[in-house]
Amino acid sequence: MTKSEALVGKQRPDKTKKRRTTVKQRASGAKNLAAYRASIKGGTNQKHGVIMALKSGGKELPADAGEIREAVSALIDAAVIDLGGPDQVTASQRAILESQRLCLTILALGARYLSAEGIVDRKSRKPQGLLAVLGVYMNGVRLNSLALGLERKAKFGGTLESRLQQIAEREQAEAESSISDSEKSDA
Repeated sequence: MTKSEALVGKQRPDKTKKRRTTVKQRASGAKNLAAYRASIKGGTNQKHGVIMALKSGGKELPADAGEIREAVSALIDAAVIDLGGPDQVTASQRAILESQRLCLTILALGARYLSAEGIVDRKSRKPQGLLAVLGVYMNGVRLNSLALGLERKAKFGGTLESRLQQIAEREQAEAESSISDSEKSDA
């Protein structure tokens, strides 16, 4: 009998069979995992603090993130003023603003981490995985702003000719005022 005939119907020799665990081994693994989770207090690697903020809904931040909380609060307060003040903000707008608060907090934490560590991971030389998370929240901020009616508005909405006309009129007025100022100084 040849070797190939002997292997017919049996497991492939180049693949090893998965090792089966006993009940005792599974219990020990569960105990070790529980001990590990207790030692890290339920958190994972907290380099940037984004996961902590996500799990707590923005209520928990890293200890050194006080300035981030203040900056986000200032942005939310400015948005409330843009919407007409606290008396004019509806309940649904307040809900969107709270969503905006979380998105802005995540973006600020991520931006702080990326400015310190760089966009490219030093070890793998690939873009940081955090960039994908931040992209989602950037889009969330944009959509929330649109829902609130806080879209970007151009400062000037006219044509090029009308803008050139405004510039020419302003320069002419400045020239006339400088002539009148020089006449006053001569007198």
